[in-house]
Amino acid sequence: MSVELAAQVWGKFVQPLAAKYNLKLVSPTFNVSTKNLAWSAGFLKACVDLADDSEYPCDYRSISAISIHDYRCDTHSVNQRYKPKTGKFFTNMEESLNGYGGIDW
Repeated sequence: MSVELAAQVWGKFVQPLAAKYNLKLVSPTFNVSTKNLAWSAGFLKACVDLADDSEYPCDYRSISAISIHDYRCDTHSVNQRYKPKTGKFFTNMEESLNGYGGIDW
């Protein structure tokens, strides 16, 4: 699924259903691989681009947690990849987003 379509689906279906049933949203499932990081950052950028959509706005701020899929679950790998601020996932995402939309990611 393209990032643009995913952001449209998020704004049209996911957010309204979560609001209707008072649910907290978790992001689409991300991964630390370069290909998946590009998709994840692209999804967030597409969501920002649709923030002012008159019919189905996408709000990245509606995401209360990040869902991550990874088969390496040992402490060293998890810290190396996902430790807040210094893990590969966070540093690569921050680099990919690079202030997109005027947002301090």
